[in-house]
Amino acid sequence: SRLLQQAETEGIVQTVVVPLVGLDGEIEEDLEARYSLAEVHVIETVSDDEPELAIELGAAAAAIFATMPVDMPVVGLTSWSRTLRHMIAALRPVRTGTGTVVEMLGGLGPPDQQYEAARATQRLATLTGAEPVFLRTPGVVASAEVRTALLAHDAYARQALDLLDKLDLALVGVGTCAVEPPLQAGNNFFSEDDLREVVAAGQAPAGGGHPD
Repeated sequence: SRLLQQAETEGIVQTVVVPLVGLDGEIEEDLEARYSLAEVHVIETVSDDEPELAIELGAAAAAIFATMPVDMPVVGLTSWSRTLRHMIAALRPVRTGTGTVVEMLGGLGPPDQQYEAARATQRLATLTGAEPVFLRTPGVVASAEVRTALLAHDAYARQALDLLDKLDLALVGVGTCAVEPPLQAGNNFFSEDDLREVVAAGQAPAGGGHPD
């Protein structure tokens, strides 16, 4: 550190800020002004292939996250977002003020996919020096009565849900309402008929955008 400081003083070393590749300041500022957003990052991607696109977006999100220390006690994670999972995979340990990382969605799909979602939560907590809190209950149940019965016997699920009322930051992916692999319609998830009913009611887009 002292040697670098001396080298800068003598003009041997210069500190240069290099913007992330692909960022477009004009588009970002236009989006921030148009939608009253605090901060927007736009990146240029190479691939149009959905799996490759998710990897590129995840890597960019990891680079941005690393430059923006999260000094917030409770962070919620949508661990079913493909882009966020790739972000976590690309992320390196960062110093934050985060005390807890809590899952925001219950279990969906087959057990192996639920395990991957839990691993993403665990990894983000480890990288940020936080404690993970898992929501290991079905993401969708048949009735309110089933939900009540499950929560009555699962103190860990109640703890996770209580933390969702205290979130300081929510990390979420934004995509379409289509059922994307590895999830399958009806597999502890909304069926195609359920999604069509929601879309018909005007509550969600029928397509377009990047599915998480």
